[in-house]
Amino acid sequence: MSDGTARQRMGSSVRRLIVYAVWDRRGGVDDYIPHALSALRPHASRILVVVNGGLSEDGRRKLSSVADEILVRENSGFDIGAHQAAIVHLGRSIENYDEVVFTNDTWFGPVGSWARLFERMDSRSVHFWGMTDHAEQVPHPLTGDGVLPCHLQSFWIAVRREMFTSAGWRAYWRELPALDDYIDAVLKHEAQFTRHFDRLGFTHEAAFPHGDFSTENPSLLEPERLIEAGCPVLKRRPFFHWPPFLDSHAVIGRWTLEAARSAGYPVELALQNLARNVPPRVLNADAGLFDVVSDYLVGYDAARPPRVVVIAHIFY
Repeated sequence: MSDGTARQRMGSSVRRLIVYAVWDRRGGVDDYIPHALSALRPHASRILVVVNGGLSEDGRRKLSSVADEILVRENSGFDIGAHQAAIVHLGRSIENYDEVVFTNDTWFGPVGSWARLFERMDSRSVHFWGMTDHAEQVPHPLTGDGVLPCHLQSFWIAVRREMFTSAGWRAYWRELPALDDYIDAVLKHEAQFTRHFDRLGFTHEAAFPHGDFSTENPSLLEPERLIEAGCPVLKRRPFFHWPPFLDSHAVIGRWTLEAARSAGYPVELALQNLARNVPPRVLNADAGLFDVVSDYLVGYDAARPPRVVVIAHIFY
């Protein structure tokens, strides 16, 4: 249990370990991942990538260029299982670091710069911090009753030495139950982690708290406003979540991509990944990819005629 004294300012010489979880059903590594990790490199003393499932030779080549170590394991327990495996793998060597960031491949970035984020959060006197959080909800949206507690979202949790060297930390991961599906991962870990360690006396903060926005889940419902606020990550979920839900909250993926591009992110990397993994009609709706072409040719160049692809859905 913590004595309640928060970790003080980290300083410019912080020893930071990044633990990054990856899963791809083909065993590949899309280009947005090495792009993200190479940008994190100046802010990390070490990068450990944990791969759930198989890893192709091409995927290993891509990761080897940006990671200090690659750990391949069975595909179980989602990214949480990967983080748990990393903790076991690291053993006592985790004590070589001042901060460990547990993250995964569910976001695109950096949108803008990492430097301002780390500089700001290094100055915060907390034991652990997240990129974003989710507000309390009643009733719980996954169970229909009870309460979903306010919590840091698990795609990015940074933990400092006093917490990850504590008995409470070791007990949490030792006693974490099996996570058999996505709902398990939320109910048994993501929604519990923040409250659990808060009750043990560890202090926390979100870099971009929901209270600064107008919805309970800005990472899904207000991605453009997060970009405007300086958040360096863009979650993938707004581009594959159920389209009617996003439409009901006026989440326009096309505008989000335009905002990311304006902030300097090469959105082609995002589209490459999404095109390989999201059903076309969902991606078309969520990312706003439908365009109406004019009936009139504008600026036609006979030497370079336009190329046309026809995609026909032939049924019955």
